[in-house]
Amino acid sequence: TGTGNMVREVNVSANGTATIEFEVECKAILRDRIAYNKGTANFTDFKFYSSKLDGTDEKVILDKVIPPNRMNISPDGTKIAFMDRFQFEGTTILQTFIMDADGENIEMIPFDESISANPFLLSQVFPIWHPDGKKLTLRNGPRTVTYDMETGNASILELGPNQSFAVNEVFDNGNKFLGVFAIVTPGEPIVRKIATMNLNGTDIKFLKESSNLLFFDPRIINGNTVGYLQRVSTPGFFNEFWKMGLDGSDDMKVNSSLGFPESEVLNSFTVSPDGTEFIFFVSSGPNFYLSRSKLNGTPQQLNFSAPGVRNNPVWSPLTRN
Repeated sequence: TGTGNMVREVNVSANGTATIEFEVECKAILRDRIAYNKGTANFTDFKFYSSKLDGTDEKVILDKVIPPNRMNISPDGTKIAFMDRFQFEGTTILQTFIMDADGENIEMIPFDESISANPFLLSQVFPIWHPDGKKLTLRNGPRTVTYDMETGNASILELGPNQSFAVNEVFDNGNKFLGVFAIVTPGEPIVRKIATMNLNGTDIKFLKESSNLLFFDPRIINGNTVGYLQRVSTPGFFNEFWKMGLDGSDDMKVNSSLGFPESEVLNSFTVSPDGTEFIFFVSSGPNFYLSRSKLNGTPQQLNFSAPGVRNNPVWSPLTRN
């Protein structure tokens, strides 16, 4: 990006030359890459890395041990939002930070110190970018907080008693949330619902609900289709990949059409910018890896040159195309 006056008028004599200087600022950009956590084989010492889509050109983004969590890349590929531990008055809480795509200029999103002494209510987690790249929506206990990075203002969405909403995507030109709505009534099973709503909590539409299923990562995989993982909330650990219309119609399990056998557990996923491909964090027995596939496709494991456990991949929304 240029700084100062980028429009200049120059006089050049015939057959001559003229020299003029411009000041520019260069920013690191994640383009046609994925970012992920990478740790040791015993699931410790996780740091942030990025690579090309085939696993080559792996680079460290943040050379700091952090909890295993998912990054989110800004729409222009220049910023990353993530969670990290933070000491507040002797208590460890989780907070949201943003940094440049190369790990520089780390800043913490401000939080309201007065709302509670409960660390769960102070923590701000699971940041989601808005399409304009100027706002982040965070989970703050049962509250949903949208922080404007230009003005520093925060808008807070609080639902009814015992209700919360975890945002997974902001869509419809930044006007709607897609996520998981939860109702926690003491002594009763937690009811979870995949839902959409306006940013102010109005026009809530429930797409699917259950008291014995866990829903993970609902997100738009094309203009009118939602892809998500679900698991029965009983002992065991097997996630299934499902898809349905944005109105809740045509809900179906699609593990087999992705090409993954039943022995491979799909733990998390990310979607290509055009919504046609997926990269999954997969486990098969003691093995953990990233694998790329599409609906009605054949999985292709990403080949990295160095060993390590890589999880929670995020596909950069920025592409050269």
